Amino acid sequence: MDFSYCPNCGKSTGHKRALSWGTFFAVIITFGFWILMIPFYPKRCIVCGSSESPKRTSPKEYPYNSSATTIEHHTEHHYSLIKWILILLILIAIIGFSVSFIEQRSKEKERLEQQEKQASFLNNIDQHYQKLLALYKNNEIKPAAKQLRLFRKYRQLNYKDVLDINRKVTIGILEKRVRKIPVSKVSENLEIYQRLSSLDPQNQRYKKKVAFYKAEFREQEQQKEKRLAFQNEPDGFRGIKWGTNLSDLPDMQYLSSKRSAALYTIKGDKMKIGDADLDAVYYGFSKGRFFSVIIQFNSLPNYHIMKQTLFRKYGKGESLSPAEGYKWPGPSVNIVLGYSKDSEKGRIWYLYKPIFDLD
Repeated sequence: MDFSYCPNCGKSTGHKRALSWGTFFAVIITFGFWILMIPFYPKRCIVCGSSESPKRTSPKEYPYNSSATTIEHHTEHHYSLIKWILILLILIAIIGFSVSFIEQRSKEKERLEQQEKQASFLNNIDQHYQKLLALYKNNEIKPAAKQLRLFRKYRQLNYKDVLDINRKVTIGILEKRVRKIPVSKVSENLEIYQRLSSLDPQNQRYKKKVAFYKAEFREQEQQKEKRLAFQNEPDGFRGIKWGTNLSDLPDMQYLSSKRSAALYTIKGDKMKIGDADLDAVYYGFSKGRFFSVIIQFNSLPNYHIMKQTLFRKYGKGESLSPAEGYKWPGPSVNIVLGYSKDSEKGRIWYLYKPIFDLD
């Protein structure tokens, strides 16, 4: 207890913080956080109960506008600001704690409900099974599928012959779905018939459908490739057909090899394409069969000549942007023209895909 002058009583009296039942309930409601506010309670006069902060021990101790009065005023303002900041922080903490508490209770309630439902299902599993069996025998596919979801949810598909019923119901659902899909939608039909075939491997109709749609899918892919093909796709290079055996080309001179591929050159080979000068021409063989050509050149003028030559022969290629160059992807042959401004070197690459893909 502090003794100081009380302006209300007009004399020096004792002052202390008063704690009431309100404080007790505030501590409980805020889960103890309100204790932090007690140091900011105003000290009250024990005689009159006034909460006015004491400013001096007697009315004549300090002048009215003394510096002591000013300091006390600022101190009171400072403590008031801290008090409201603490109140805000406590409210935020309470809200956060309450939200977290409610979420946990909700999750716990949901978990208990799921446990109760699972226990109820397991206690009455034979009734659920009989209901499923009746629905399946009456060919009520959708209700049976809904009933099966419970067995799947509670991991009871191995109960009696539920697994087999599940397989047959799934087949029924897929059969119903595939009947609505037009034959023209090849990939969708193929996907469903592949699933049906995996569910019933002995079903010959499913096998035939899978084979049919696979053939249709391949045909569609081939048609796409033809639409993407560039003009005058080459069947070889300088009179040598793709796939020619190395043994039929006696002028080839071995240069290097890596794995199943080897590079060869031809002595006295022509080092020009149009007006462009070439540095080298390499012929690639995979397991003894001709499948690629690599042409090397240098200088930007040669690059422009090569680009125009290829454009005239195969049409405008696809840009390799941001790199400098072009490509011509075809059903059987890919052609790539590239050039490096830094090294001032360029390359043309012919690749015969049927042999490359096999290797």
